[in-house]
Amino acid sequence: MGARRRVEVAVPLPVRRRFTYLWPEGAAPPLPGQRVVVPFGRRRLTGVIMRAEVKEPDPSLRLREVERILEAEPSLPPVVLDLVRFAADYYVVAEGEMLRAALPAGLSAAGREPASIPREDVVTLKAPPEMWEEREASLGRAPAQAAALCLLRKAAGRMLRQDLRRERVTAATLRALLARDWIEILHEPRQPHAPASLPELTGGAVKNLTGDQEIVTARLVTAVEQREGKTFLLQGVTGSGKTEVYLRAAAAALKAGRQVLILVPEIGLTPALASRLARRFGDLLAVLHSGLSGTQRRAHWDRARRGEARVVLGARSAVFAPLADVGLIVVDEEHDSSYKQDESPRYHGRDLALVRGRAEQCPVVLASATPSMESFQRAVQGKDTHLIMPRRVHARPMPRFEIVDLRREFREVGRANLVSRALESALMDIRHHGGQAMLLLNRRGWASFLLCRACGDPVSCPSCSVSLTLHKDRRRLACHYCGHEERVPPRCPCCDHEALQEMGAGTERLEDELATLVPGLRIMRMDADAVRRAGGHAAILSRFAKGEADVLLGTQMIAKGHDIPGVTLVGILGGDAALSFPDFRAAEWTFQLVSQAAGRAGRGREPGRVILQAFRADHYALLRARDHDYAGFYADEDRFRRALLYPPHAVLAAVRVRHRRFDAGEKLAMHLGDLLRADPDAGEHLRILGPAPAPLARLRGYYRFHLLLKSRRRRRLTAVLRRLADQLEKKGRQGGHVIIDVDPVSLM
Repeated sequence: MGARRRVEVAVPLPVRRRFTYLWPEGAAPPLPGQRVVVPFGRRRLTGVIMRAEVKEPDPSLRLREVERILEAEPSLPPVVLDLVRFAADYYVVAEGEMLRAALPAGLSAAGREPASIPREDVVTLKAPPEMWEEREASLGRAPAQAAALCLLRKAAGRMLRQDLRRERVTAATLRALLARDWIEILHEPRQPHAPASLPELTGGAVKNLTGDQEIVTARLVTAVEQREGKTFLLQGVTGSGKTEVYLRAAAAALKAGRQVLILVPEIGLTPALASRLARRFGDLLAVLHSGLSGTQRRAHWDRARRGEARVVLGARSAVFAPLADVGLIVVDEEHDSSYKQDESPRYHGRDLALVRGRAEQCPVVLASATPSMESFQRAVQGKDTHLIMPRRVHARPMPRFEIVDLRREFREVGRANLVSRALESALMDIRHHGGQAMLLLNRRGWASFLLCRACGDPVSCPSCSVSLTLHKDRRRLACHYCGHEERVPPRCPCCDHEALQEMGAGTERLEDELATLVPGLRIMRMDADAVRRAGGHAAILSRFAKGEADVLLGTQMIAKGHDIPGVTLVGILGGDAALSFPDFRAAEWTFQLVSQAAGRAGRGREPGRVILQAFRADHYALLRARDHDYAGFYADEDRFRRALLYPPHAVLAAVRVRHRRFDAGEKLAMHLGDLLRADPDAGEHLRILGPAPAPLARLRGYYRFHLLLKSRRRRRLTAVLRRLADQLEKKGRQGGHVIIDVDPVSLM
């Protein structure tokens, strides 16, 4: 028997190894990245070829054969397949799990073969753009045809037939234009709906850049043209025009014949950016995120893979987009914790973007007004290029910032009010003199919990160690972690007393209280509950931007990336709440959230004002945010991080245990601690803390225990984790779940 080709296949199982199969005789040579169906025990799995080779047969091995080849061309280009390999190794997960994150729904290693892609009719103008107006003008005696040409011209020569139908363009009109050979109708794969647009607030592309923008743009364009594989930290105050800078760098990459990848933390929270990109790049734009249907995402994925889409916008998983020649990668709001996936595989989109940038030999731009501690340290150390934009566009001033000390407020007023006197007065000014306000309260619902005044216990979730939040509009108590809901009890479930009292306040109650405090104030709410009812973030923001409300109140989703010129006032209620979290990043999160929220004020012609209410009004995170002083915050926070060996002065990994039974979970966590401390690489260069119950000790019915590993040496930490993962695979789950989280963002 002659030599046969063998392929190493990654299958969608949490197993950190590949499986070898024989390639079918007579088939075209295998290519890494191809999807195949393979036998696995009694099952059939869809896997991805990771390596192909020709070898002499080994009579001691009885290899099974690949059953079906699903595609002639690989779903993943070589550079993305290399990124998957790197990520699986770095985050100590199976390649099959990482492939599941990298491939879109319907193509993932665990998915079924997708159904055929639905198609739609697209009407396009056939003549060159310089002839469009001339042809339209020649149809004076055929006004219906002229109107159709006008619509097509304004849409850059391309519209869906169904959209023309909505504009009352009849089939007869289209037949007449077809007879003139002025249009053609293409039957193309259906694309995702274009990003919902906000009103054109800034007049489209900026004509004149500020001095700061010109300097930074010139540097980035040079980096794109010279294919510099460097990282640039683009740090600009809110409203400094960072987006326009990287859009011009993107245009330079397109001009050079390369492609562009733009990552955002959560695509649903940045509709203004999505619609701005759609206006700027038109059909060259593809959008990849989990909010799309599987069919829509597959269509955009295919457009990117074929090179039809040259600009890809997406959330963290878009870092795996199948672009063949990337000339620029942008990570917008690079500090945002949403870039870290909180379920397996626990990768960080920003960090993988840096790896891909090096592989593609292209610049990577990390853009933020409040960079992460890690990114800022690399910039100040000279490892990355630091680009600073310290001024807002049009010489607009930073908003005037006031901190209301709620301890003093309580002493002077004699009662605890949700809205301070200063904020109430400012809202009165909005009501009588115009302008708009955004109010941030990062708790949804009516009350944070119900407390029994007799026994002192809150009404708690049966599956999580948290209290239930009262939602008054639907008269339910809800857990915001597991989704459990129940009716509001008339009596305490613990002691059967009727003395239940509402404690704390959320956005629902704030909306009700504002209506009483400032009669006639038009109020909109944007939180998870309101978004579901209103049809998405974009729908609410669009109405607010059009001036249909005076106040937009909501959770942290209102603080991210919105540019609404009418907003002159930002109120931040409970701005110090995160400072009580048992997490070393608590001050950083607080500074970032407060700074980002404050940055929504004063982006138009009128100056902005920020009022922050807090009990810890003298905390350095709040004082530095008030002064718009990022460097000062970094210096304050860095002293604490250095002393306690936290990032950016160390690398971390968390090992988490989940178990249905407390005693068994604790025993397993203790066993893992013993294994880690017995590792040959453990010792003075590796600190192991725990195990201990997690701050959220019970979640979704599982008891949770944590071990935290700290080291100054990445290789030593990674070696320990790999050996632990190998031992866990050999021993099985032991009745519990063990999670390895490399570079954890949250320790909750």
